[in-house]
Amino acid sequence: MPIKLFNWSQGHTALAGVPGAHDAIAITISTGSAIEVDFATLLALLMQTEIDAALTVWANVRGADSQEKAILSVAKQKLGAEELALLQGVLKETKSFRGMRDNFAHGIWLRAENLPGQAVLRKVSEGARFQSAILSGRPGLIEITVEEKDVFGEPEFQRVVISATRAKSLTAQLLWHFLQKRLRPEDEHPKLLVETQGRLEQVRANFPAV
Repeated sequence: MPIKLFNWSQGHTALAGVPGAHDAIAITISTGSAIEVDFATLLALLMQTEIDAALTVWANVRGADSQEKAILSVAKQKLGAEELALLQGVLKETKSFRGMRDNFAHGIWLRAENLPGQAVLRKVSEGARFQSAILSGRPGLIEITVEEKDVFGEPEFQRVVISATRAKSLTAQLLWHFLQKRLRPEDEHPKLLVETQGRLEQVRANFPAV
């Protein structure tokens, strides 16, 4: 249900008085960066190249959709059906968190008089609208309507932290699989695949999707 913001403001004070906000944002951004390193490392393993080179490639590909296309284009040439399905599954399950990480890192936080103890996240693409309002000298008088999903209080930030833990656990287990595959004899690979599937299911059981 859309929510109108009354007497809103932007800036570092938007998060003041919102329990858990700063910790959740820091965890989201740092975890998102660690996940990018995991996928870049996996890309290096698939391309049989140096990790630094793969990190450069990954960093220059903007957006979750484009990054997925980049790694899947290589994976489809290098992996069998079951391992490709593992990769696609983890990409799908972490996509929402990776998008949230980008918004947390580059978006705009607002606070409003009618939402005490909460903050509102606006995507960075909407920055021009808010910048115009601020330059007018009377930002709070410009009406803004937001969706409930963009409003964050303590419970929402707690769910974000759980989502971060889940996403990092999934990518860590996936990377573990491909590192182990590189080290193990080929006749152990079927056993490794089953082991990896079990580890991924354990993560899903411990951290249900939020």
